[in-house]
Amino acid sequence: MAELGETIDGYKSQATPLSYAEIGEIIGKSKDATRSAHRRWKKKPTNRMPAQGFKWNEDGNIADIEFVTEQRITTLEQLLEVGKVDENVWAVDHWILNKWEVGANDAGKNLRVHPLFQVKAWLIKKVPIAIFPVIQPILCDYEPAAIDFSSLLSFKEKGEICTSLIWGDPHFGFERDMRGGYDFAYHNEDVLRVILNIAEHLQPDRMDIIGDMLDLAEWSDKYFRSPEMMETTQESINAAHWWLKEFRTALPSTEIFLYEGNHELRMQKALIAHLRMAYGLRSADNLELPPAMSIPNLLALDGLGIKWIGGYPDNKVWLNNELQISHGDVTRAGPGDTTKAISKDAYHSQIIGHIHRVEMTTHTHNTRDEQRYVTAFSPGCTCWCDNRVPGNGTNRQWQNGCGVVEYEVDGSGFNITPIVVQNGRAVYNGRVFST
Repeated sequence: MAELGETIDGYKSQATPLSYAEIGEIIGKSKDATRSAHRRWKKKPTNRMPAQGFKWNEDGNIADIEFVTEQRITTLEQLLEVGKVDENVWAVDHWILNKWEVGANDAGKNLRVHPLFQVKAWLIKKVPIAIFPVIQPILCDYEPAAIDFSSLLSFKEKGEICTSLIWGDPHFGFERDMRGGYDFAYHNEDVLRVILNIAEHLQPDRMDIIGDMLDLAEWSDKYFRSPEMMETTQESINAAHWWLKEFRTALPSTEIFLYEGNHELRMQKALIAHLRMAYGLRSADNLELPPAMSIPNLLALDGLGIKWIGGYPDNKVWLNNELQISHGDVTRAGPGDTTKAISKDAYHSQIIGHIHRVEMTTHTHNTRDEQRYVTAFSPGCTCWCDNRVPGNGTNRQWQNGCGVVEYEVDGSGFNITPIVVQNGRAVYNGRVFST
């Protein structure tokens, strides 16, 4: 019966264990008889004896080493010697010695008592290594074209037209699979690819990325942070930089602006609240560069020739005398309500992000001397519009998209073309753009 029990145990120990009914079909037994044979086999003293041998588990700066054996390894020195522990690398934090006895049948099927010893030690590295995530700047190997971006638009005469491609709110971020790796991303790469294709086709004079490039979920004290959100900042920075580099490569002669949004502000707030001494620190060999722990430094914007528009919520840029761009800080509940409220109350036209919706509303403001049109436009977002991105509510009225703005350089005229991106496709200027 022991041999049969061992056979059954083999089927139960597979990566995908078989049921007793399935095993019974193979060995010609009923389900109940198969279960009984397996249980009797496991109850035998021989099969209760613990596995003997050496175990080494290492995780970054810590490790544990263990021996379970009939040999008399009863000291820490013997354990370290048998385990070949390099004492120049590892220091012992603490250790234990256990002894117990188990019964096992000898060759004559007589019960014999075996003494077993367990010696276990917990180790730490004498020189700790950096553990992920170490949040550090990207080493940017991009070499931008020799263009003076500050005078890029100087060739435009008064009254001539410039073009800006506007998008935002990708919320670069991840949630981790607790078993290793990453489960999903907040940013939607299909949408980003479509907008990249539009950018390459359009070759605009400028591109305005209007905030919330990074989600920084683990940096917020305001909302619940699950363990899956932890240790994702470095990976998010790497992904955001990769996409910025793709846009810069596609647009070598375009001015690119990246605006600070409320999510980027999370890092600054966290530093002030919990690590004030790190706030504003700069490299000693270049005090003119952004602080070490800042979004423009971590994303290596200087190496990409991308201008950082910081100072949220007051970081507002005028495209011309009438049209202003910002990330925005106004939110209304229903679709269309935000741009309706802005265009009704404002005296100039605005392009905003923040609300993750494709919206455009124009109000006519009647004064004694003129009729004035005030337009508010939101291009939508480039993150996922389902419930994976942390936020309030589950029935989200979010849409993916971008916008193209044609405007008088030194005037007040403009035209806005919303571009909706849905299912990896967008229609613009007589063409279909897809992933």
